[in-house]
Amino acid sequence: LINIPKKVFSFGFKKNMGNYSIPKSVFAKIKVVNLIPSYQKPSSKDILRIRKKYRLADGEKLIFGYGGYGVTNNLAGIKKLFPAAKKMVEQGFKIKVLYVGDKRNIPSKFRRATWLFQENGLDVHDFYLALASSDLVYQHQGFGTLAQAISAQVPVITNVVNPPRGKIEHTHAWEVAPFMRAGVCSMFYFNDSVLDRVQEMVSLLYDPKKRIQMQRQQKKNYRAGEPQAYNF
Repeated sequence: LINIPKKVFSFGFKKNMGNYSIPKSVFAKIKVVNLIPSYQKPSSKDILRIRKKYRLADGEKLIFGYGGYGVTNNLAGIKKLFPAAKKMVEQGFKIKVLYVGDKRNIPSKFRRATWLFQENGLDVHDFYLALASSDLVYQHQGFGTLAQAISAQVPVITNVVNPPRGKIEHTHAWEVAPFMRAGVCSMFYFNDSVLDRVQEMVSLLYDPKKRIQMQRQQKKNYRAGEPQAYNF
């Protein structure tokens, strides 16, 4: 059982400009069941409560930043969020960042920023509620967080290991690129510039056409996988 959207799965094949080939004998044993875990969008009342918790003023946008737990909880996937947010504030954009993760991953010069909130960790319910109450998700490559962003229909930026040098390539880009091609997320490599990130963050927050387009694709590709898996 493959727990990703069917369109995303199809975009992963080499014949569709992806990176994977699956032998027929293996393909016959595969069933794509869509998102597991899947989530229900929270009520407007719950979203308002979360936005009040983080003291969002009228017109302020909330960026949910997450770099992963355990072995993935490192600076590489999240570090450029902080200088990018700072540049946006300097340009006059009214934003706040909620970063969920180890405080040590925040460069010291940003730790006292008035636009930054930090949570060491949130339980499963509160994590999704905070993510779904945000205006933009900025995450590492993880499918668990990406599934939540798609379920909540919140525009999302993913960050993956750099392009290969020589013959070795990390599979994170292979895994996330089909989601990007399906229009449900944007994708950056770790070594892409802060300014490119700023441009994309501003676009997904303030360009109605681009924002709605991604949300529509998220809604179109979202389907709860648990019932399908259970019935199968």
